[in-house]
Amino acid sequence: MLAIALEWLGDAFFWRNTCASHSEQVLQATWQWWRGSAGAPVWLVEDLALASDKLQQGSAALIASLNGQSGLFWTATVTTAIRCALLSASNTTLTFLLRLAILLQALRLFALITVVGLIDGLVRRDLRRFGAGHESGFVYHYARRMIVSSLVATGLVWLAMPIFLVPEYMFIPAAAGIGLAVSMTGGSFKKYV
Repeated sequence: MLAIALEWLGDAFFWRNTCASHSEQVLQATWQWWRGSAGAPVWLVEDLALASDKLQQGSAALIASLNGQSGLFWTATVTTAIRCALLSASNTTLTFLLRLAILLQALRLFALITVVGLIDGLVRRDLRRFGAGHESGFVYHYARRMIVSSLVATGLVWLAMPIFLVPEYMFIPAAAGIGLAVSMTGGSFKKYV
């Protein structure tokens, strides 16, 4: 819903394109990137194409029923605005589903970075404990909170973003930040493992 609201706000105030062309451009750019990447499973591409066709058919049927309405309220301007909003919402929904598939594929990156960060943190913890280093529970508690917050924020921003951004530009810095937070959490852990 947030992605659709952001797209509608952008259509109203920022992009000034004809109808739903911005959401169509974002959908096509995301689709082309994903089909061009080596990690796109064929069955998921086919399922998303089927969902796209069904959603387009449903919105076309709804738009056709709106065009058939007559009367004082259903003027051409209102019908055009509703049609553009429906097209934009359907394109944004498809972009959301496509980005959700990309995010699910990127979970392997986050899992790998989490394991590497945990190993690095536990090694630093052992060096600190055997070297009589300073222990701080303050760092541990704040770094632990940052892990889940960073994961959720990355997912929400990626799914609701109304522009196209290559996923590597979003996921690699976020994964590095999460790995750093996991490393700090593991390194400042005070209890026995």
